[in-house]
Amino acid sequence: MDPSVRPRYLEQYNRVQRAQARVLALAEALGKTGGTPQDHLEYEDAVIAFFQNAWHLKDWIKNDPSVAEPIKSSVLSRFEAAVALAVCADVANGTKHLKLTRRRLGASLHKLGASNSNKNAPEWEVYISLPQMPGQASGLHAAGAMAQVMSELEHTLRPNGLLRGAS
Repeated sequence: MDPSVRPRYLEQYNRVQRAQARVLALAEALGKTGGTPQDHLEYEDAVIAFFQNAWHLKDWIKNDPSVAEPIKSSVLSRFEAAVALAVCADVANGTKHLKLTRRRLGASLHKLGASNSNKNAPEWEVYISLPQMPGQASGLHAAGAMAQVMSELEHTLRPNGLLRGAS
C-alpha cells in the first residue's frame, strides 16, 4: 500500500461492520418483542444493505489508488473464489437488480419468517435459499451467512495488509 495515499476502501469496510451491527441489533430487538410488520421490513432492509455493502467492498478495493495492483489482483481473485462471498454476490446483485443474471451459486433471499430453533426466544430471520449441493443444506439464515462473509473478508483482507487502520 502507498502510505502517502489514505485508503478509501476502509470507509466501505467500516460501513459493512456497521451494517452487520445494525442487523444484529434489530434481530435482538425482534427476538425480545416479536416486532411489528414495519420492524420486520426494516430488518429485511438492513440484511439486504449488509450484503450489498459487503459485496461492493471489492469495487472499493479495485478502485482505490492506495492499494497496489498485485494486492488488488489477489483480493479480487479471492472475492470471486470464496463460497461465502459468492453467496454474498448473489444476494447483493439479486436484490439490487431484481433479477440475478450472473449466478455464482444461485443464492437468493427466500423469505422473512420465524425461526423457532429456540422456543423461548423466537428469532425473526431472513432465509437464503441455495441450490441443492451434495453434502450441503439447501439454505441458511442471513445471520449465519453474514458471519461467514465477515470471516471471509477478514481472511481475505488481513493477510494482504488491508485491515490496518480499520475500526
